[in-house]
Amino acid sequence: SDIVLIDSPLVSGITAIDSLTPIGKGQNMLVIGNANDTTNKRGWTINFLRNVIENNRHHHHHDTNKKKSTRCFYGLTSGDGRVRSNLLDRLTEAGIQDDVVTVLSTRNHNGEGEGSGGGTSASTSSIASAISTEKAMTAAEAVAVAATTCSLAEHHALTTGGDSVVFIDDINLHKSLWDVTTQFLVQVYGKDAVVAADLQGSGSSEMR
Repeated sequence: SDIVLIDSPLVSGITAIDSLTPIGKGQNMLVIGNANDTTNKRGWTINFLRNVIENNRHHHHHDTNKKKSTRCFYGLTSGDGRVRSNLLDRLTEAGIQDDVVTVLSTRNHNGEGEGSGGGTSASTSSIASAISTEKAMTAAEAVAVAATTCSLAEHHALTTGGDSVVFIDDINLHKSLWDVTTQFLVQVYGKDAVVAADLQGSGSSEMR
């Protein structure tokens, strides 16, 4: 009953977006780039947020109804402490650290040295199992971070009547969780029951 037609844009202040690919309030946008371009995408995101925040401040200055505000939420799914620090530093440099609700993974995992340090007695299968478990836990926490960010944003919108801008950075670990859970289901139920359509060339459920 709360769903209405999307009839107003989110003005980002970035001309290329607002003129060519405007984002309607209630819609989402997928930002695609190669793996080496993550830092640039993060910088673009911070510029986007800064413009939205400054625009919101301007409206607040001229609007007596300050309850209906725009709140920005940033969910960082990476378990790499260096990525976390870099994001927080960049938000501080942009002067918007107090205006963005950040939801961060608490895991410190950068994917380096997986399986190392297990000792000479560790079998290959146990190392592989440990890596698989670590991958699953990291991916599961990433999905939980994304869901939590969206839930907080939804709560703000529903309780204040304002708008929420949500960034999930990034969704690659959603695919990792898909891979881990699919492999487990295949082990239990077999390929025919789980991925038969994918194997026959039908629309990939993984892609969806």
